[in-house]
Amino acid sequence: MAGRRSGLTLLELLLALSITILTGAAAAAVTLAVSRSMTSMGEGRAVINRSNLVQARLRAVTDTAWCALVHDGNRGLVFWANDDNANGRVNVSELRVLWTSAEDALVSLERVRFPSEWTEQQTLDADLVLTGADDYFGAMLVQRGLGHTFTQIIGDRLTVGSVLTNAASVDDATRLRVAATLIDDGGSPVELLVCLGLPSHRKPD
Repeated sequence: MAGRRSGLTLLELLLALSITILTGAAAAAVTLAVSRSMTSMGEGRAVINRSNLVQARLRAVTDTAWCALVHDGNRGLVFWANDDNANGRVNVSELRVLWTSAEDALVSLERVRFPSEWTEQQTLDADLVLTGADDYFGAMLVQRGLGHTFTQIIGDRLTVGSVLTNAASVDDATRLRVAATLIDDGGSPVELLVCLGLPSHRKPD
């Protein structure tokens, strides 16, 4: 009886190696596809979270503001937040300036905050009354130069493209529609449309 053959022939060895290589390549392809999918999903969730945060911060401004006073495409929006001084007019402390810097891709909200150690009379003297003829943006910049402002970031890598209102004049508007572009973590632009309301709308006297 002839002895049984042991080991692999060259052909069998090549075939086994080929199968191993093909299996490894397939596994690598699946792993890469899963990795890309997870990255894409992560970026998608990050964009959704950022856009929701931007919308929430903007609504926190408009839901409580009395009216939008002016819109300037190069600078931003100015809101009359309230009438804390109860005079029916706009005091500098009642301004909220939404700066929309296309150059910095940054949207921020600035307000006046006088020093806490001031007396009541000092605050009253500094809290200037403004009219529609005044430059609200300029008034805020003056207060910033004096160190009397506080700024909150609304969103970074964010550029406001247009602001549409439901009235011919921005101070008559009770609704605003803001179109913006958000840059995601991968550097791609994401279009954002935010609809805002001014439920407490009231114009200054």
